[in-house]
Amino acid sequence: MNKKGNLKYQKTHSEILETVLDFLNTKELRKITVAEICRNVGINRSTFYEHFLDVYDVLEKTEQDYEVCMVEIIRGKLRISRKQMFIEILQFIKENRNFYARYCALGNVIQISDEILLGDVLDYKKGVIDKRFGGNNRDAEYHLAFFRGGINAILKKWIENNCNESEEYIFNLLVNEYGIR
Repeated sequence: MNKKGNLKYQKTHSEILETVLDFLNTKELRKITVAEICRNVGINRSTFYEHFLDVYDVLEKTEQDYEVCMVEIIRGKLRISRKQMFIEILQFIKENRNFYARYCALGNVIQISDEILLGDVLDYKKGVIDKRFGGNNRDAEYHLAFFRGGINAILKKWIENNCNESEEYIFNLLVNEYGIR
């Protein structure tokens, strides 16, 4: 039987994540030990290591899983508008803000694929970057890094504000600042 499909495996996986997030309310990630996670969840170390390599891996794998969820949201709804797609991504972030708040507080950035941020990257490149930078790929790379960083800063601030503003408000902010459509 596939362990990852097993309900007990999934429950333990979630409990480990929740325990790490709870500990992050009171201590730094580097001070959280596998032993205390195991005690709190009621598992042995070998069970922990079936799920994760170490404490840092808990956050890293969770963020990767969330990025996959975001992509699945898009793939499942190819016929919706970019606005609606982005609103749904913002709803996902809001629903998981507890994780993202701690993840961002550690200096990490929310990984949002170019498929979500830029739509068709080639169209964005032709429509914006090539016109603005005349085919200068080095300048275009810096532009994209700045673009991604700005969006992440807005998302991080929104999460710090406990996602008090509506998803529509954040989407409109991104449209006004970065031309996401």
